[in-house]
Amino acid sequence: MNVLETLRDGYARAGSPTGVALTGLAFLFQLASTVGLQSQPAEATAALREQFPELAPPADGPLALPLSAGGASALSLLATLGTVAVFVVGFRLLSTDGVPAPGTVTRNLGRAILHGLAGYLLLLVLLAVGTALFVLPGLFALVSFAFFVGFVALEDEGVVSAYRHSWELAGGRRLRIGLLFLGLALAALLFTAVAGMALSPLLGVSELGWWLGNVAASAVVLVYAVAVLSAGFERLRDDAATAEADDEFADIDDELLP
Repeated sequence: MNVLETLRDGYARAGSPTGVALTGLAFLFQLASTVGLQSQPAEATAALREQFPELAPPADGPLALPLSAGGASALSLLATLGTVAVFVVGFRLLSTDGVPAPGTVTRNLGRAILHGLAGYLLLLVLLAVGTALFVLPGLFALVSFAFFVGFVALEDEGVVSAYRHSWELAGGRRLRIGLLFLGLALAALLFTAVAGMALSPLLGVSELGWWLGNVAASAVVLVYAVAVLSAGFERLRDDAATAEADDEFADIDDELLP
């Protein structure tokens, strides 16, 4: 897997008509997530605001709705499920050349979303625990299991099977996967910084417009990440298939090969 080619391929996929449509869908779910956070009653986030004020949602944000704590939490949960759906559907759309066959995108979609959600929650736990243990174990978990979503989305596998196959796929390729994630992170940070500078004048004019602009920027980053992961997943599987074929012929006399 060539890291630069994979990043460029991800850019092309994210910028395709399918990628743009997927970005619109991601925007809606990211918007719902932001609305859910800003709509939390002040008493529901008081403890978070006291201990970690930088992580707390803004009080009386411009996207806040008059919801109860339960209603805001339900909206956030739906937004989370929708974001996972973007990953699953994105893999199915962006991992194909042209228009996918009817039924491919929606095949077992509910099951795939639930397994995808469980897989990402598990990955977050592994990242948190690994990061607490001197960072490197968390990075190792990321490069080992991040491609589980490809097996969930494209092969209809469950979490356990997808994690096992992601581990096998990453075997001997973790350095390149790590470099891919580094490149993806740098690209996301660069885009976020440029978008932030472009949106900063808007903050003094319209706080609502500033928030909507930031939600749109996060949707772009999300879809680009999906596109890069789908491109990387395809390349890693091709590499694994090539290595397996080479192993099959390794013990055969060259004179017997066609």
